[in-house]
Amino acid sequence: MKKIILILIFILSSALAQEAKRETLSSKDSNLSYGGFGGPVIKITHLDGNYGALLIGGKGALIIEHNYYIGAAGYALAIPFSYKSSSDSIEESALAYGYGGLIFGYIIQPNKKIHFSTQLLLGASNSFYYDTDFSKDTYTVPDFYFSFVSELEVTAVFNVSDHFNIETGFGYRYGASNPLLSSSQQSGYSANIAFIFGDF
Repeated sequence: MKKIILILIFILSSALAQEAKRETLSSKDSNLSYGGFGGPVIKITHLDGNYGALLIGGKGALIIEHNYYIGAAGYALAIPFSYKSSSDSIEESALAYGYGGLIFGYIIQPNKKIHFSTQLLLGASNSFYYDTDFSKDTYTVPDFYFSFVSELEVTAVFNVSDHFNIETGFGYRYGASNPLLSSSQQSGYSANIAFIFGDF
């Protein structure tokens, strides 16, 4: 009888010792893996009837489990182009444009030398025209026009090294209308290349 009791005590103590530890938000031994990245981005896109508009910007994000990421991105027109203003006080003007917002992405098979990723941007755009005739005594302060923008991208990712990737791909940007630019003027396809540094 004593042997049976000792065996039961041994089994019970072993089971209690092997009981899984309760996971909490403050647990230090979380199995989730985290990383991050950031870098410059160059885009060629359609904007206001121009099919070679050059946008320069950057993006950065937190990577979760090597596959998912969330972060922010922003881009601006590198070379503003001529804009025909309706204002009588502005004879020579140029269009400036930029957009940015939160990005949500999914990386497919990130350990492969060449793999793919998808990204969704949700944010806002800012467009305005400004006087390029700086010889005048008075300068007209531009009006800023904001509108909703979203962009979906598909990219090919090249693992150059452990902490450096090159991305190239294409996407489509949708921009809602504002008093300066219509939706069709803001929306369009784009090709991009990015130089990304980080812990993947």
